Amino acid sequence: MARVFKMKETKKVRKQVVTERTRTHEKGKRLRSSEDERRSAEKEIKERERRFAEVADLLPQTLFECDRNGRITFINRGFLDAFGYTRKDFHKGLNVLKMVIPEDADRVREGLDRILGGKEIREVEFTALRKDGSPFPVLAFASPITRENMPVGCRGFVVNITRRKRAEEALRESEERYRTLMDNAGDPILIADPEGNFVEANKAAEALFGYTKEELLRMNVTQIHPQDELEEVTRSFREMREGGLRAGRGIRVLRKDGTVVPADVTGSSVRYAGKTVMQGIFRDISERQRTEERLAESRDHLERLVAERTVELARSEKKYRDLVDNALVAIFKTNLSGDYLYVNETLVKLFEFESLEEFLSTPVVRAYKNPEERTAFIAQLRKEGKVLNYELELITRKGKNKSVLMNAILEGDEISGMMLDITDRKESERELKRKSASLEELNTALRVLLEQREKDKNGLEDKIFQNVKELVLPYIDSLKQRRLDEEQKMYLGILEKNLNNIISPFIQKMRALYAHFTPTEIKVADLIRDGKTAKEIAAMFGVAETSINTHKQRIREKLGLAHQKTNLKTYLMSLK
Repeated sequence: MARVFKMKETKKVRKQVVTERTRTHEKGKRLRSSEDERRSAEKEIKERERRFAEVADLLPQTLFECDRNGRITFINRGFLDAFGYTRKDFHKGLNVLKMVIPEDADRVREGLDRILGGKEIREVEFTALRKDGSPFPVLAFASPITRENMPVGCRGFVVNITRRKRAEEALRESEERYRTLMDNAGDPILIADPEGNFVEANKAAEALFGYTKEELLRMNVTQIHPQDELEEVTRSFREMREGGLRAGRGIRVLRKDGTVVPADVTGSSVRYAGKTVMQGIFRDISERQRTEERLAESRDHLERLVAERTVELARSEKKYRDLVDNALVAIFKTNLSGDYLYVNETLVKLFEFESLEEFLSTPVVRAYKNPEERTAFIAQLRKEGKVLNYELELITRKGKNKSVLMNAILEGDEISGMMLDITDRKESERELKRKSASLEELNTALRVLLEQREKDKNGLEDKIFQNVKELVLPYIDSLKQRRLDEEQKMYLGILEKNLNNIISPFIQKMRALYAHFTPTEIKVADLIRDGKTAKEIAAMFGVAETSINTHKQRIREKLGLAHQKTNLKTYLMSLK
């Protein structure tokens, strides 16, 4: 019985051992499977990171990641190319706080703190620094990197906006040139947005409309025309907005004092400040209209005289002759062959003849300065039957030129007409043109004088700069190398500061020549151009001659002379 019980116990224990071994075996299998999965996951992560890095290197943007302290933990090839660094530099350690100009470092730190606070930054402008120290403008975009819901750094990219900055500067200069031309234009010019609100006006527009520029910029195109012109003005403005060119003659414009002025207006759409706007150029034609009205009045007066004289001729030949002979205008009758049939006393005096008989014995064609003009005059008479306000150049018996306006009628073979002497008016017009040409010559001479004055000014500035630099500053540098007490150092520092203030405008010119040089390289280049040797420059700077030679080599590299035999001094002198 005891033996049976013992056998049962043995079987039970054996079963428990087998069960435990099975469990241990299964647990081992699970552990081995978990390790395989971990290794597979790590391999997959590394493969994904490799693919990500390859894709990132293909992107044109400059991608980066950094930790909480600004230390860069990832960059792509675009970043290295943009900043001039190598992978070796990256592995040594780079920090975003050191990759901007010192003035922007605090702003970068603030931006990083903002990102670590869970915010994003978009289109924030900084001035970045390349490895060689040269600055360039960028726009930064970045967002936080989180681990277990905690910000541990940031990732983002930067965009080099140098070309955009240059384009903006070019656009600004172009607009400034346009503004200068516009302000100095003799004709009034107004610029309006597509809604008709004025956005720019020149001085001539202020004079024409009687408003100040500030008042005009608060107005609309509908406010500078009378009410009965608005429909036509609105239609023309709409056509301009759609790209058409509009030219209107005798358009009435409304001044601030309520008076109406006629003007010729040319309008078109143009690009201004990066936008499409409407430009209107006005020309006051008040004087021209007054002249035309006077001419029209004279013409009407002449026509009335002709009508009156014609009626009176039918009533009385004697009365007609009395009126004609005493008329203020020259009256005549000829035939197509060129013989005078009748002329009044005014015509005789006009052509400077002593007597009527002498005048009548002279062929008509001799009165023309150019005989071909009579042929053209007769041809038009034959075609139209009459001519009005026909302008001719005639010549008197004494050889004087006379300009006349002629009205004439052809009846069969006879030509009846009258002429008005406009010689004085034509001479006034020619005198006006001569005065305009004289003013233009004066303007040209003034521009030449101003240009010469600017050249003289620049020459004087350069002379002051060279004298201070060559005759004063070397002695100050020499004094600085000597043992001086504190008071002497103080006065020497004040003297040096004041001299630098005096020549600072000239130093700006030198910096413009060497925009990509460091301050020390600018000084070294300037001394080389002045003929100083490396040994002399080293003595002035208190450094070894090899240090100056190193600066010279960097200057040659930046000027593109590293592999050329060009003399550095000669090249620098050519940049003046």
